[in-house]
Amino acid sequence: MRDRALLEFLYGTGARVSEACGLGFGDLDLDSSLVRLLGKRDKERIVPIGGAARRALFDYLDHGRVALLGSATRSRHARDTADAVFLGVRGRRMSRQAVWEVIRRWAAPPGSRQR
Repeated sequence: MRDRALLEFLYGTGARVSEACGLGFGDLDLDSSLVRLLGKRDKERIVPIGGAARRALFDYLDHGRVALLGSATRSRHARDTADAVFLGVRGRRMSRQAVWEVIRRWAAPPGSRQR
């Protein structure tokens, strides 16, 4: 669910990987289908979220993100984790490298995908 939401978000908004990594709940307005992205040199832009990305985000936020939280809410990274939209397998904010790994894995031919 997270991978689909992430890929749909990147494609549907044109966000950079670093913008997706830094995305917080305060940046999302799913009711209006808008997201505030903070880009290079702290340039802020408001971008619409497409229907497929919005549906994938709702699914992930309602069901998938909870599973990734795990014990991270009790760690010293709890504040950053609480605001992060996209979480890694350890329940913390995803890094750029983790996002690129998701992209690489799903861009590979179906028979060669590894988890």
